[in-house]
Amino acid sequence: MLADPPANTVVGDTRVFTVEDGANVTITCTPNAGFKFVEGAVNPIVLSNITTDTVVSKFPESKAVPNTLSLGEFDTTTRTFAGAEGGGSVSGAGTYSLGDKVVLTAVPDDGYEFAYWTGDVPAAQILDNPLDMTVAGNASLTAHFVSGRAVAWKGGTSSLASDDGNWSDDTRPESGDAVILSPACAGDIVWDLPDVEPGSWTQLEGYEGTVTFATTFADSAEDFPVFRVSGDVVLEDGVWTHLENPVPTECGQAAYRFKADIGGNLTVGAKARIDANAKGLPGGSGYGYIELGQNAKQGGSYGGRGRNSTMPCYGSVKNPVDVGAGGTPGNRSTTRGGGCIIISVAGVAHVNGVLSANGGMSTVTNDSAKNNATSGGTV
Repeated sequence: MLADPPANTVVGDTRVFTVEDGANVTITCTPNAGFKFVEGAVNPIVLSNITTDTVVSKFPESKAVPNTLSLGEFDTTTRTFAGAEGGGSVSGAGTYSLGDKVVLTAVPDDGYEFAYWTGDVPAAQILDNPLDMTVAGNASLTAHFVSGRAVAWKGGTSSLASDDGNWSDDTRPESGDAVILSPACAGDIVWDLPDVEPGSWTQLEGYEGTVTFATTFADSAEDFPVFRVSGDVVLEDGVWTHLENPVPTECGQAAYRFKADIGGNLTVGAKARIDANAKGLPGGSGYGYIELGQNAKQGGSYGGRGRNSTMPCYGSVKNPVDVGAGGTPGNRSTTRGGGCIIISVAGVAHVNGVLSANGGMSTVTNDSAKNNATSGGTV
């Protein structure tokens, strides 16, 4: 009997076997180093009624998948804020077999806390520590640490940042804390904590929620004029915006805009947006509307005259701080000017995403659409 196995399969020291006619034979195959049999492969092979002319050529299929996989020496490079150095280490790295259960533990140094994992980690487990994994292939992970306290959004109770139950450890952020938004809990947030100045702010890739800041104009009845972060802000994903301005009680009076002071660096990734589109004044409530009367035909007049040559133009080229206005009041519900984004960065700003404060789009398509044109806001 001749056994003719394919490459990367071993059937013994020889491929020729001497057996009696009519005998039954069992052949056990072993994959070479660096290979393993595919799922469902038949091994061992059982043959009946062997003759001298029998040639065995059908063997279990193998593929180049290593039978041991290394998780390597995990990169414990730390990401620190507020000028902190070091941060911690990771235990549990090593070489494991496919299907093994692995527990990785991020161990912070004194004065630091574990913040999150990046690399080959499921989105739902980014915040887990210890991190339980099942080995499915080569993996590389990084544990990130922050100085002070790390607070991660978990949501579920409401959309308000002031609600303790929405945060890890059921405690809302305090000044100096590192705020983390991850794809593990990607809900929308209303930041209503005017007296809290985070030490850092990080939105990881995969967080697709919207953070709405309840910041106001300084002379507004609601006094939350500036959102402040003492360290770095990293927006890899998601949206920042401000509240939509209501119909004002006085002509041209706006209530909400977004103003932020960042003490470190600002990074806006390609998937992130700081977006105040259509968050300005609604139609019929811009500057000049009251002066021209209820039947005035006008477009938004921030930085221009909004079609009507007598429409007052408002806003400063040198110091733009206002929101845009909508057009004719008959389309008030669908035309709204752009909002206002003012950001001061003490360090370096890297913007690969979008900063935008466009006016809203009118639904009117006939000649009167020119009266409904909105004006953009401020960036």
